[in-house]
Amino acid sequence: MFLERLPDGRELYLSVDEAANKFAILEKVPERLQQALRSEAAEERRAYRPGSMIGNTQRHIMPAAQIPTFLMEQWDREIGMDRYDKKARAKYHRAKLNSNEFRDIRTGGGRL
Repeated sequence: MFLERLPDGRELYLSVDEAANKFAILEKVPERLQQALRSEAAEERRAYRPGSMIGNTQRHIMPAAQIPTFLMEQWDREIGMDRYDKKARAKYHRAKLNSNEFRDIRTGGGRL
């Protein structure tokens, strides 16, 4: 059952299992929003130049990925209570970004 459409285009649905007396709220990200996120990351990837920080003292930080907020929230739900441990959270996010599944949102080369 449809619940609401969020300002960024995501949709929330209610799933009810009466036999097990359980319910869940499901989140659907529209394809157009997914495509927009992929294209933004692709633009950043095209702007990345290997070795561009060598000798350039004004550019100390290079973006590694454009991670949408809803994806960060989903990853935090997956790791449970470890999300309050900064090192464990960073390790989990780094592993996710290094996986082939999320290579579309990476903006730089190499591994994290």
